[in-house]
Amino acid sequence: MPGTIGRRKLIAALGGAAATWPFAARAQATRKSYRIGFLANDPTIPTQSAGKAFVQGLRDNGLIEGNNIFVERRFAEGSFDRASELAAELVRLGVALIVVSGTNNAVAASKATKTIPIVMANVFDPIALGIVNSLAFP
Repeated sequence: MPGTIGRRKLIAALGGAAATWPFAARAQATRKSYRIGFLANDPTIPTQSAGKAFVQGLRDNGLIEGNNIFVERRFAEGSFDRASELAAELVRLGVALIVVSGTNNAVAASKATKTIPIVMANVFDPIALGIVNSLAFP
């Protein structure tokens, strides 16, 4: 499992901020690989434009799926109980980061771990839900 600095680089790459860093060169030089979790509801997301953009964004930042990054995809299909099980499974796998789509999945992931960073999309009011303390410093 990569250390905290490695996680920060990975989060920055996913967030798009890595464009200002020579991240691809660093990743290639160190030959580290990362395993990230992806938790959503719709199992067709990987074939949709958003799923393709996710993989392309990784690639644009030097993270090639199957080479230096491995994505563990799980789909709750709208069930909060299933989301909780899948989030716990991703934690057990030791992923460096969890990417979630949907409020229920974000809540489930935040309950499953307090140490693995979570990147959220399509989440309504994460402050009110208690997922983050502030948007400025999540």
